[in-house]
Amino acid sequence: MMDVIIIGEHLYNTLGQVRCFGEMGIRPIVIWATRSVYTPAFSRYVRQFFQAMDPEDGVRLMFAQFGNKGQRYVVSTDSDHVMSILDREYDSLSGSFCFFNAGGTGRLSRYLEKYEQCALAKELGLRVPKTWKVRSGMIPEDISFPVFAKAADSLDYHWKDLTRIIRSREELRAYYDSIPPVNVLLQDYIEKKNEMAVEGVSFHGGRELYLPIQGEYLRLPEDGFGTFKKNEAYKAGEKLKETLRQLMMNVGYSGIFETEFLVGPDDTLYYLETNFRQTQYNHALADMGANLSRVWYRSCLSGRLETDSESIRKSPSLVLNEPKDYKTYVETGKIGKWTWLKDVVKADSYYFLDRKDWPYVLRSFLHSVRLNTVAFFRRLRRRAGL
Repeated sequence: MMDVIIIGEHLYNTLGQVRCFGEMGIRPIVIWATRSVYTPAFSRYVRQFFQAMDPEDGVRLMFAQFGNKGQRYVVSTDSDHVMSILDREYDSLSGSFCFFNAGGTGRLSRYLEKYEQCALAKELGLRVPKTWKVRSGMIPEDISFPVFAKAADSLDYHWKDLTRIIRSREELRAYYDSIPPVNVLLQDYIEKKNEMAVEGVSFHGGRELYLPIQGEYLRLPEDGFGTFKKNEAYKAGEKLKETLRQLMMNVGYSGIFETEFLVGPDDTLYYLETNFRQTQYNHALADMGANLSRVWYRSCLSGRLETDSESIRKSPSLVLNEPKDYKTYVETGKIGKWTWLKDVVKADSYYFLDRKDWPYVLRSFLHSVRLNTVAFFRRLRRRAGL
């Protein structure tokens, strides 16, 4: 047996990992690598909780507390920032920790960059929208509109806020004026029918691949991120699976991953990106019977991909990001409360709610009430000039 360390930055993603391992009977150690006051610490499954300043501090803390202690630890993360640091420090960390990697120092960092991913995907025969990588402010001579703009590097600060549909040169100039000086990816805009993602585990640098799940969205804004998703057993075919195996082998990747595709009007798939980390659907997949955290853990123990006991119990399965979905659709009047509540009942898994982890639900609710109450009285004091 090995202990599990989760280095997390994103609340519901980290919480899902905690629940995936906890339901296996393994209470993980959590290193919270951000200053957010909303943490997964209240979960009944957390064994130890450490607060770090940022991802760099989180990895340093992990090594100081658990490195060179004569035992190995299984490491899981939801953060591209953490992945880049683990990749950079591969040689010094790999003796004590089994973490997502590309088999050597610095090998994965190249493919954390979306432009490099797209180039590799195109080389392997996947369809990729025409793509330009530019510094903010630059307008390619051969560009045509509309285009889809997003951060070229997910390590950039607030990279999700850079996502936008740009319909003219004037809009592109205005977009550049509204963002910091970063590298931007511009892609031919393809009207999307949906987005499709496949979830899996790659081991031995891609030579072994477990690809149990694919999913599409039930609610997906034109230029945003989905909040209500249908996952089901993988059915996209052996050709795509083999191409993804080749992609993982070219990267040399071992770990949990998600590859995303845009679904065009005629159902053509266009490669978007691969996330070399845990994704926010991890606990929903475990509820279906595809616990990728368990696969990763058991594979680290045995040294080979371990999936024999994995079986899909429920397909399809609906997962709802209930806090984000409520804010995006109910608070803006796009969906009525009654309709939303019916969707809550229809869903099989959630980001926040979990009857098996009720201490987290209760204590987090009370914590949120306390923080909002303190903030309310602070505003009153400021208005009163106290």
